[in-house]
Amino acid sequence: EKEKDKEKQEKQQMQEQREQQMKRRQEAVQHGEAKLDVGRAEEGANQEEVAVESSPKSVAQAPPLEEEGAEVKKWLEGIGDATLLQYLPALVDNFDSVDELRLAVGKEGVGAQRICPDFWQAIGCKKLGHKLKFADALLRLV
Repeated sequence: EKEKDKEKQEKQQMQEQREQQMKRRQEAVQHGEAKLDVGRAEEGANQEEVAVESSPKSVAQAPPLEEEGAEVKKWLEGIGDATLLQYLPALVDNFDSVDELRLAVGKEGVGAQRICPDFWQAIGCKKLGHKLKFADALLRLV
């Protein structure tokens, strides 16, 4: 039971770190200070933060995909476009919940411009049509 508590605590800490990192990225982009890449260390970040940000989840630590990505998968399916399902693995790898997806929406700009550029890179989305569909769905979250 102690191990489960420890794993739960570690997962929560990782999620909080990801949320903080996404917020810092958003703020930097919004203020024109920097355009940060996913997996790139932010200035002043310590090595532990960098390792957490850039290393993929290990299979031993990650819960099964059904549990881990259920909320994100439900959201993605709710968009109503089966072609966007190709992004599910990247979404699940980078976002643990719909709440984390909300962090990709900035306050500045209009439409797809409000979406943090790191979001597109994190999920590997390059097609304009897909970006517009994602932007519409993400904007409905806020």
